[in-house]
Amino acid sequence: MSGGKKLNKTKADRLFLNIFTRREVVFLSTCLFLVLLTMLILAMTFLPAERSVQKIIIADRVFDEANLIKPPEAIKPYVEINTPLSARMGDASEIKAQLNMAGLTAPAGENMVAEFYLDMDGSQTSPDGNILYPILGEYPAEAQWQIIPFNNGSLDGTLWIHLQMVISGEDKRQFLIMAYPFSVESTNFAGASAGLVRVICIIIGVLCFIMVLSFTIHAWAMNIKRNRIKHNNVKVP
Repeated sequence: MSGGKKLNKTKADRLFLNIFTRREVVFLSTCLFLVLLTMLILAMTFLPAERSVQKIIIADRVFDEANLIKPPEAIKPYVEINTPLSARMGDASEIKAQLNMAGLTAPAGENMVAEFYLDMDGSQTSPDGNILYPILGEYPAEAQWQIIPFNNGSLDGTLWIHLQMVISGEDKRQFLIMAYPFSVESTNFAGASAGLVRVICIIIGVLCFIMVLSFTIHAWAMNIKRNRIKHNNVKVP
């Protein structure tokens, strides 16, 4: 037990009400609630989406069609595709693809090049068009896109991966490795995009914080002034 007396709840409430009226308390509580609510909504717009990672073994027909020397049984060339299960409308999400051809040997005089192409409905895709990546030794070929959905709902996409066998000059042979279909669920906040919701939340939160801070400073200053007047026994007209 400490020597000093503790301020009970009734006295604490009375001290608080000496600074603010009940109407002012309701106003401040509402502003603080709006600040916390906007912070919560703002945090929700930055939550990472769930993702799907698929590792797919390349079919043997690719090796036969391209006249590639097959790798040993222990080595399995594969494609790894990383896609989001959902994306916020107006917000950027990443799609990744990796082609690992380790263990494969190209015929003499030919080079292997991976070609990636993303076909996505209802969204802006960057980069647009084909992505070419040379396959050198055991290093995998990689491609990465950013999609920004501008439609709400389920968005269908297809990831096309081809293998190009480039001969001297501009001659080349092309073979389909796979066409991978997938879908992304585009979501929004009451019909608004993620960027617009963030701007609205920041504006409301900043305005409410400024109102609470300025109102509290003003009320505290007025309370000090009233106490000084009362202490000097000066009647307030």
